[in-house]
Amino acid sequence: MQLPAKISKYELLEFLGGGMSHVYRAKDTVLGRTVAVKILTPQGNADPDARARFLQEARMASNITHDNIIAIFDFGEEQGRPYMVMEFLVGKSLRDLIKHGQTGDNERKMQIALQTARALGYIHNRKIVHRDVKPENIHIEDSSGKVKLMDFGIAKSEGVALTPSTPRP
Repeated sequence: MQLPAKISKYELLEFLGGGMSHVYRAKDTVLGRTVAVKILTPQGNADPDARARFLQEARMASNITHDNIIAIFDFGEEQGRPYMVMEFLVGKSLRDLIKHGQTGDNERKMQIALQTARALGYIHNRKIVHRDVKPENIHIEDSSGKVKLMDFGIAKSEGVALTPSTPRP
């Protein structure tokens, strides 16, 4: 995949993955720290709903500060494409740990559940519902074992849905 060289003050170093948005390992050229940059794809940018969700996720998540929630450092648009800058996490998703039988003993599993519950309690107290809690959106850091909840793309805040909703019978 051809990397754009830079977006804003972030030098893009490595493509990490993604679907409607691409995530890159990057370097903040001002602060010198490694970050993750999420950029909406051209296809996602062409979809008004996807674009609105991306920008709303960036706005909402940038106002959340908690040990067990991924930190959003910056967001903006460059050449009409929205991007979001997050802390760079080294570790694995809970999905990968489950897949490879590496979730640990019962004490470790309880710690993962407790830290996830703390993150959810924090956002729920701020009237935010994540709506996409699943093993791939729970990250466990290699060095500390700290749990980080991520991907607020379909979250709901103060009664306003961030995704189009279909009436249910």
